[in-house]
Amino acid sequence: MSEASDLERILLLAADARRLRDSPRWKTDPEVAVGDYGNACDALWEELFRQLDARAANGNPAKMPPAAPDPRKDIERRVLAALRSDLPDMVRSIIDAA
Repeated sequence: MSEASDLERILLLAADARRLRDSPRWKTDPEVAVGDYGNACDALWEELFRQLDARAANGNPAKMPPAAPDPRKDIERRVLAALRSDLPDMVRSIIDAA
């Protein structure tokens, strides 16, 4: 399959899952709605996994997105930078006051 047809297949399966998710059948027959929606979601996941496996078999594995930066590291970096810039003046003022 081409990448365009792979994407079309995913979009069709996602549209079907969304249609079933928003179906009025949930109010009238929830057991059937759960089954239909579950089957649609399973089909979508199976297609995604099939495409991942096909890409890996062709030597083109899926790239993982970069990890989100850790906000604690950013805060630590900023605090340390502030301390490095302000610490010499703080030490001088303490020595001068003594």
